Parts: sequence; C-alpha cells; structure tokens
Amino acid sequence: MQNFNNCFKKETINLSIIVVCYNSEKTIKRCLDSIVSQTHLPQEIIIIDGKSTDKTLEIISEYKEFITTMISEKDDGIYYAMNKGISFVNTDFFMFLNSDDYFRNSNCLGEYENSLKNPEIGLLFSNIRYVDNGKITRIWHFYNVKNVSYLATRIPHPGAVVRKAVIERIGVFNTDFKIAADYDLLLRILLNKVKFEHIKSYIVEMEVGGASDGNILNTIKQNLEIFKSLRLNGYSLVHVILFFFDRVRFKIQQKL
Repeated sequence: MQNFNNCFKKETINLSIIVVCYNSEKTIKRCLDSIVSQTHLPQEIIIIDGKSTDKTLEIISEYKEFITTMISEKDDGIYYAMNKGISFVNTDFFMFLNSDDYFRNSNCLGEYENSLKNPEIGLLFSNIRYVDNGKITRIWHFYNVKNVSYLATRIPHPGAVVRKAVIERIGVFNTDFKIAADYDLLLRILLNKVKFEHIKSYIVEMEVGGASDGNILNTIKQNLEIFKSLRLNGYSLVHVILFFFDRVRFKIQQKL
C-alpha cells in the first residue's frame, strides 16, 4: 500500500468522503481501494462503523494512514450513522460512499473538481450503475424535470456531493425515516432552491441488496415513508398520487 503522505502529494479536493459500514468484510476493501486510488484525493476520509464483529475493522486498519476520522460504536441505524459522519466534516463539501459502493475508475473525483470550485453549487451528482457480482443490472441516468418532488426521485443518493452549509441550513437526515430519509433530504434541499449540477458520467457503482432493493415489504415501507415526507413538506394528496405514477414510470425507464 502506498504511503499516506506520498498519496496526498497528489492534488486534493475540498471534499470529505464518509464511509458507513457494518460487518462489511466482503466489500469494504473494494470501497476503500477505490477511494485511495483516485487521482484527486479527498481532504478527509471519515469511517463510521456500527461496531462490526467480522473482519471489517481489521481490513480498515490497513488504511489507517489514509483515514482522518474512525468511529466504531453501536448506533440506531444507517441514517444515525450518516448524521454522525456529517458532524465530523471539516470541508465545504461531503459525500457518502458506503461499503457496498465504489468509484468506477480512478478519475471519478477529478470529474467533480471544477464544479466544487463554483461558489453557487450546493448539490452535485452523477449517474450510477447497480451491479451484481460484476454484472450491471440497472442504470440510474438522471434527466431533469420541473416538478421538485419528481426531481428528487431522479437524483441518485450514492455519488451525490452536498455543500455542508446547505445541511447546516436545512438540517440532516430525518431519522424518523428508516428507508427513505435520503429522498426526504434531497426533497428538502431542492425545495430550498439549492443550485445543483449534474455530472453526466457514471461515477459510482453500487452493489445490489440495499434496504429497498429486491424486498417487497421494504419497498412498501419505503413508499409509505416517501408518502409521509411529501405530506410533511406540504404536498396535497392528489399530487402524491400522481407522484407515485411518475415514480413507477421512471423505474421502468431505468431498466430499459
């Protein structure tokens, strides 16, 4: 493994990467390798571990020279862990790269560099691909729509970069939501008219099997939480019904 100090002689960008993990021995090395191999390196790498009992911590220890903050303790779920990670951010921007996710190649963060220098940008995101044992099973390609509630479904959470000042203004993840807090946060960001930019590359590849993937019960729970988020943010029942028709249409388009 390369020496940390030598690595950071490369160009760094004004970004913290937060890695949330728990018993991730099968995927954490791939995730961390994809970060430390970047041509443009983050100023901070923050690891939030849920007190893993497998070899996750042993693997992470191999990267200790790269890691600026390492926390391993029990928490109340992924969004609690994410909020904890945000509290340690000392850069203007942050993003999450969870243990099942990884950067597609070594120049991914370099594609963000110029946009992060734009003082007007509050949200930056790319396209992503879902993979299963190396096989692409689904693509998430952003396209813009005017309606903010619909737009929040178009933006993939993995690979999304957020200005910390935006979070300080609107708040962190709402932990009342167990599956759809990422949608709720994006919705609140967009409702606050934050300027965003789309990078048209596939930056992050995400292993299938998340909380809302492939499980009918979790999909139902996610939709109920999205319904609650929309209502909490002032949307009418009629709008919510139309929203869910659009959500189904968008998911079908992703698979084509």
